[in-house]
Amino acid sequence: MSQVFLVGDVHGCFYTLDALINQLSIQAGDQLLMIGDLVGKGPHTSLVLDKLIDMGADTVLGNHDLYFIEWMLGVGKVRSEFKGITSAGKNKYLEWFLSQQFCIFSNHVLIVHAGIHYAWSLDEALYWAEQLKTLLVSNPKQLLKYMHQKPKPWEECQSQSDKMIAALYVMTKLRYFNQKGFSEATGSLDEHQDLQPWFKKKQRIACQVVFGHWAALKARPINSGFVHLDGGVVYGGDLVAYELQSGVKTRQEKDLRDEL
Repeated sequence: MSQVFLVGDVHGCFYTLDALINQLSIQAGDQLLMIGDLVGKGPHTSLVLDKLIDMGADTVLGNHDLYFIEWMLGVGKVRSEFKGITSAGKNKYLEWFLSQQFCIFSNHVLIVHAGIHYAWSLDEALYWAEQLKTLLVSNPKQLLKYMHQKPKPWEECQSQSDKMIAALYVMTKLRYFNQKGFSEATGSLDEHQDLQPWFKKKQRIACQVVFGHWAALKARPINSGFVHLDGGVVYGGDLVAYELQSGVKTRQEKDLRDEL
């Protein structure tokens, strides 16, 4: 039986990724899905992307992947970790990233980089993911402008653009809610006991949700129905894989060659 492997935030840590893939013993017919944030912060962007493209992997898009797209299109700030990538490399990577999704629903599991809004049904989550994907392909610079705009609470969004801004934030950046809506806070749950993690809100979606983005959670068990995969490898933690059918997690310690 073919297997589906999900891998958490790589952040340019190629040698750790390579060791994890070897540990998984992925066979022909198996599927490799990434949780986003393949690039940024770590030193080996090109090696990571070349490996994944060659393997036929797919990914959901994370905020750092969008920063990379922004940089490739020449509308983002200069990012030192992306220097040295050739024009041919940019064309290859941009084409691949523009073919990816914001959410993937596979084997009764919803896969997203950061989070899902508690007000959404499964159909609504997939609808907004498709709307974002359509805009990314048709007008990527507009979507990237949305990425830098402060989202309104979902309940206050009236226009299509307001909803797109909020949906993009939820799927690529969300961690906490405060009493007024979205919180910009990062860090562990113990640091922000006055805030509510998005996955502790009562959800309308009944399926399992797998996500990354939140290194401080260290890919440990959280609420029932949620699987977290960001082991914080770029900060010296682990790169974590999750096999969808068996529910088995595999961890790979950071390779020292991935240090900056």
